[in-house]
Amino acid sequence: MNSTGVRGLLRKRYQHPEWALMFEVANGTGTHGRSYADAVAMNLYPSRGLSILGFEIKVSKQDFMREIEKPDKSVPVQQFCDQWWLVAPAKAVDESLLPKAWGWLRVDDDRLVQVKAAPDLEAKPLSRPFIAALVRRQNAADAEEVNKLVRDQVEAQRKTDHERIEREIKMRTREAQSAIDKIAELKARIGNDRWDDLNADDIAQAVKIVRKSGVLGTYDGVSSVRNS
Repeated sequence: MNSTGVRGLLRKRYQHPEWALMFEVANGTGTHGRSYADAVAMNLYPSRGLSILGFEIKVSKQDFMREIEKPDKSVPVQQFCDQWWLVAPAKAVDESLLPKAWGWLRVDDDRLVQVKAAPDLEAKPLSRPFIAALVRRQNAADAEEVNKLVRDQVEAQRKTDHERIEREIKMRTREAQSAIDKIAELKARIGNDRWDDLNADDIAQAVKIVRKSGVLGTYDGVSSVRNS
């Protein structure tokens, strides 16, 4: 599974309205933003303590080792979090190297399984730069959601238009084919040697004369006239 799939699993686990989940959260905005967490989730229920969780997403052993080799990399964001979690499949993790301050949510196909509980950290009060970073990511998430809804609506409209056009093409094709078949039948009955001498007005006039004569309503119809 790639990082996009892991993000989807986090969205399922930390859902609105209990949680606000943001991705690529920095420790601040502007020059204050020197470090990023792959995700931050904030609980929105006072009864649950309004806890803030930080996440590092790793999908390969190389990603995991690069993170472990730089233990201070996560500190600028981690210092504001009540818990810090690694989110990764088993193949990517050497559990013996997992920092004591980290929990582990293992990625198992379409679900997250808690392997190691994250210990409670002594989180610092939120700084204004960090609050600004959270608000920025939340606004970006809202804009992304709106854009997705617009894209979905446009795609649905395109699909509807495509289906309508396809139906129209099929209907007009059937009508055209029916006309072609009728002309071919008429041509065969008149005879190819005479067809080229006729024009639309001649044929229309002939049909009008026959229909107007009332012969079509007689017992033998046109066959009787033709024989006569």
